[in-house]
Amino acid sequence: MRILITIFFMLLSINIYAVTLEGINVFGEMYTKEDLSRNPSVEVISRKKIDKLSPSSTLDLLSYAAGLQIKSYSKVSSTISMGGFVGDKAAFNNVILVNGRQVNPVDMSSFDINSIPVEMIERVEIYYGPNSVLFGDRATGGAINIITRKPLRSGGYLKAEGGSYDTSDYFAQGTFSGEHLSLLFNADKYRTDGYRDNGEYYKESLSGEATYYGERFDIGINGLYIDKEYGLPGGLTDADIDQFDREHSNTPDDGSDDYEWLIGGNAKLYTGYGDFILDVSQYKRHRDTNWVSYSMKRKDEIESFSVDPSYIYTIENNGYSNKLIAGYSNKNTDLEVFTSNSELNREKESFYLSDTLNIHKTVLETGYRYSKIEDDYKDIDKRKDYDADAYFVKIGYELSKNNFIYIKYDKSFRFPTTDEINEFGGLNSEIEEQTNKAYEIGFKREHDSYHFDALVYKQESNDEIFTNPDYTFMSTEPANTNLDTKKTVFLARFGLNRKNAVFDVAYTYTDSEIDEDPWKGNTAPLVSKHTIKTNIGYKFNNGFGMYYFYRYFSEFYQGNDYDNAAGKVDDYSISDVKISYNFGNIEAYAKINNIFDEEYSNYVIYSDFSGSSYYPAAERNYLAGVKVTF
Repeated sequence: MRILITIFFMLLSINIYAVTLEGINVFGEMYTKEDLSRNPSVEVISRKKIDKLSPSSTLDLLSYAAGLQIKSYSKVSSTISMGGFVGDKAAFNNVILVNGRQVNPVDMSSFDINSIPVEMIERVEIYYGPNSVLFGDRATGGAINIITRKPLRSGGYLKAEGGSYDTSDYFAQGTFSGEHLSLLFNADKYRTDGYRDNGEYYKESLSGEATYYGERFDIGINGLYIDKEYGLPGGLTDADIDQFDREHSNTPDDGSDDYEWLIGGNAKLYTGYGDFILDVSQYKRHRDTNWVSYSMKRKDEIESFSVDPSYIYTIENNGYSNKLIAGYSNKNTDLEVFTSNSELNREKESFYLSDTLNIHKTVLETGYRYSKIEDDYKDIDKRKDYDADAYFVKIGYELSKNNFIYIKYDKSFRFPTTDEINEFGGLNSEIEEQTNKAYEIGFKREHDSYHFDALVYKQESNDEIFTNPDYTFMSTEPANTNLDTKKTVFLARFGLNRKNAVFDVAYTYTDSEIDEDPWKGNTAPLVSKHTIKTNIGYKFNNGFGMYYFYRYFSEFYQGNDYDNAAGKVDDYSISDVKISYNFGNIEAYAKINNIFDEEYSNYVIYSDFSGSSYYPAAERNYLAGVKVTF
C-alpha cells in the first residue's frame, strides 16, 4: 500500500500555502517581499545563506537563527524556544508552518522539522514576538514559516553528502517550468547512527507539485510522503556519564517507526475586486513507539482535514495603499491511540481579518481573530470547549528612505493540547486557555551596504500552561497547571550586504520570570538570558570560499526547576568552520561542526525523585558533500 501511495505522490508537492516568490505566483500571500523588508521582527534566511551555512538538517539550519534557542533530546524530538516561554512547554508557544500551513500536532508530540529536507527549502521566515491574528493558536512566542523551492525554470539538482556517525544524505530534484504548467519532484534519503548510542535516524521522503497558471487563475495539487525509523537514547545522570561516557544510552532498544503523508489542492482567482484563495488539505501520521526499557508501547494515528478560504484586496494610488486580508479556517482532527483504546476529535474554527494602511510615510496596521475548539473524548464520553480572540494595533513611520520605526500592542492566545486536557489520571477540569498581552517597539535600517534591525517587547502571560512539578502518577494533582509570567525580550541584528561576503551578528536578551506564588520572581527554566550568534565568510572570485559560524548561550536553569534550586547548567559556545569550492554548476564543500570539541547539553531536566537528567549534544564532527545543478 505504501508503494502505491508513494508512486501517486511523485506527481505532487509540498507547496500548499505560500507567500510571494519573485517570478511566480504561489498561494496564501500574507506578507510581500516589500512588507518583510521593513519589518524588524522578521528574520529571513535566504537560499543563498542556506548554501553558505551548509546545515546538516533543517533543525541545524534553525540553530543559526538569531532569536531561536534549540533544546534537543533526540534526533527527532526537539523544542524550539522563542520569546522566553518556559522550556519544556516552549514548543507549544510557537507555530511551525510549511508554506504557510500550520503543522503543529494537536497533542504534545512535536512536528519533526527534520522531515523537511534542507535542500527543499527556498527560504525560512522567522516572525519574532506574538502574532495570533495571522498565525492563530500557539503563535504566542512567534512563528516559523518554511518556504519550499518552486519550479522557476526547467532543470535538476543533485546532492550527495556524508559525515561523522556514518551519516549520509542523497537528494534529487527535477523541475519543469512552462508558460502555463510547472512540475516539481523531490526525493531524499537520509541516515545517521547519531552521536549517542541508539541515536540512529533513518528517513526517506518523496514530494512533488503540479500547478497550472491561467490568465486569471492558478490551480495546483501537491503532496508529501515520509517514512522514518529512529532510536530514543534517553537521558543520563551525572553518575551515568562518569561510569560510561556521554554517548551512552540507558535505553538501547527504545525507538519508533513512523510514516506520514500530506496531500492538498489549491486555487487562486484574480479579479478586479481582489484575489480569492481556496486551500484544502488532508494529513495523516502513523506512529508506532516502543519503550522497551519501560515495558511500554504506544501506537497512534492522527488524521486531519483542513479547509482554508481567504480573500486579499489591495489598493495602490499615489502614495496611498491599503491591503485587506480576510479568512476562515476549519480543521478537523481525529487522534486514535490504539494501545489504550482511546479516541478523540478536535474541531478548530477561526475567522480573521487584518488591514494595512499606508499614507505617505505612515503605516497603520490592525487585525482581529476569533477561534474556538471543540474536543470530543469519545472513549470517556467527555467534551471540552474553549474559545479566545486575538487582536493587534501597529503604527509605523518611515523616518527616511532607509529607516523605519513602529510601536505595537498585541493580544495572543494558546489553547491546551489534547494531552494537557486528557491526562493520565483523567480529564483536567482546571486547565485554562493561555492569553498574552505584549507591548513592542522596533526599528529597521536598510542600507545598500548594511542592515540593522532591533526590537524590544514586554509580554505578560496570564495562565501560561506549565508542567506541574508536584505531579506524580500516584497523586491526585493534575499533570498540567496555569501560572502567570512576565517576559522582556530584546533582539538586535546587524549584517553587511555584500555579494561575496558574509558578515552578520545577532544578540538576544531574554528575561523570563514566573509572576505567581509560590515561585513568584523566579526565572523560567531552560531559558538562556543571553545569546550571541555570528556568521563570517568570504567567497573569492576563483570559486573558493571560507566561513566561520559562532553561537553562544548563557547558563540556564534545568527543566522543571521552578524553585531555581537545582543549580544552573553551564553556558556554552559552538564554533563551526566550512570551506567550499564552486566550479561552474558544481559545488564541493567540507565542514567541521563544533571544531573546539565543546561538551555541552542544551536540554537538562530535573526532578526531586531522580535528580538531573542530561541529553548530551554532539562533540566535534565532520561533514562533506557535492551539489550539482543542471
